[in-house]
Amino acid sequence: MNIVSRITKSVAAVILVMFLDASVAVAQSGVSLSGRVFADYSYVIASPDKEAEGDNGFGYRRVYMTANYTISDRFSGRFRLEANDGSTNAQGKNAPFVKDLYLKWKGALGEGHDVTMGVSSPRSFLVSQAHWGHRSLEKTILDRAGVIKSRDMGITASGPLTSSGSVRYGLMLANNNNVNGENDRNKRVYGQLEFYPEGRFHFTVGGDYAAMDDGSAFTLHGFAGYQGEGFRVGAEGFFHPRSFDNLEDNDTKIGGTLFVIAEVSEKNTAIFRIDRVEWDLLGVTTSEIWALAGYTFHLEKNIHLTPNIIYSKYRDQDDPFINGRMTLYYKF
Repeated sequence: MNIVSRITKSVAAVILVMFLDASVAVAQSGVSLSGRVFADYSYVIASPDKEAEGDNGFGYRRVYMTANYTISDRFSGRFRLEANDGSTNAQGKNAPFVKDLYLKWKGALGEGHDVTMGVSSPRSFLVSQAHWGHRSLEKTILDRAGVIKSRDMGITASGPLTSSGSVRYGLMLANNNNVNGENDRNKRVYGQLEFYPEGRFHFTVGGDYAAMDDGSAFTLHGFAGYQGEGFRVGAEGFFHPRSFDNLEDNDTKIGGTLFVIAEVSEKNTAIFRIDRVEWDLLGVTTSEIWALAGYTFHLEKNIHLTPNIIYSKYRDQDDPFINGRMTLYYKF
């Protein structure tokens, strides 16, 4: 065996030992690492902008790298980085940013009543998004319509209101600046009640209030979901007016969504969803009908391939936007 071969094998052995030691250290420290990827091939079938028709390409919309950590029986948390096609640096490359960074204090307010501190998701999303189950295809309507961002930085209290856990609450006081740092004195308060009666139904009702330099805004929203044998149905709606101190007119958004997920077989799932959102922006009105249809092939437990098509039509546009996609989702 020559000297180059021996050196190569020695280096490989050292790297392997270092990797194994690091893996053992991570496992022993209570840290679990995972990732998720949403990637597409997309093709613009139709567009109000005729020059955009035929645009196509491969890309990833979103990548998560997540570290969940357990410090003790009472404290745990999450650190997550995200890179997506809407966040780029000066060179036009996808720029990762901190998506989640929080510490959870279990039982801080009594048995079952937890406190979460840091950048986390308002509970406005948690139940409906879990029931929707296809974040790789699209956000839930509150986020898609820009009514509530999926993250905020602040403090959250949550827990059961009944001994059986059939009614739960969530309260959050936050900056109202998404994942960005605070840049004013104003705050946003979120509240939600969740109902899990016996059977296959569950419901939520919630709202929030945000103070702003030039006025204020509030949101009322509700969700209802049903889990059947081999299918599930969900419906969600919201009312979101914003008032201005020096103007008589308001900005108002009203919207609703309905979706159906059907398990065609153990390996295949059919998906249909339709949203309608209406805007009254200081007296200028418009509306959008948005729909998605797809068919998911579950290649493995954490690998899904979904051909899908998106339709969007605004009332003041003559032609719709239609986008065909082949979406790959995988988790590792």
